Amino acid sequence: MNKNIILIGMMGAGKSSVARVLQNTMDDDFDLIDSDTIIEKKIGLSIPQIFADKGEFFFRDLEENFIKNFSGSNTILSTGGGMPFYKNNWKLLNRLGTTFFLSHSLKQLLENISKSKRPRPLFNENNFRELYEARLPLYQKADYSINCANLHQTEIARKIIKLYKA
Repeated sequence: MNKNIILIGMMGAGKSSVARVLQNTMDDDFDLIDSDTIIEKKIGLSIPQIFADKGEFFFRDLEENFIKNFSGSNTILSTGGGMPFYKNNWKLLNRLGTTFFLSHSLKQLLENISKSKRPRPLFNENNFRELYEARLPLYQKADYSINCANLHQTEIARKIIKLYKA
């Protein structure tokens, strides 16, 4: 059985932050991998630079290659917000472990993004609602959906751990 925890959700959902809290909270020894960070290190460019210099399709191909070649176990994997939607990535993610959708309201995501210092290459407030509505049905097919409304990252991590160990 594959024992990975896969975090999915929109940009601004807190996947990377929750992954760090999860790693520090888990009883078992779990590695932490942030797919965006791995891709940045491999290419030597930030995600916004990859989008600007090489384009979105180049980046999505990098994500797909990352998932196809991922062989970790006992890993918390924080994915990019668009990763599940490209080619066959959804099926690949589901084979890798248990998927958890970090669910937030559109309003909360916008607030989180506005507070974030991290550049978001695909963020455009005018089309964010469309992107959110288009992605939501697939996100909701995750093994578990975590309603993150009014929850601190520690509380979200506790919910994930409880579901994961059930």
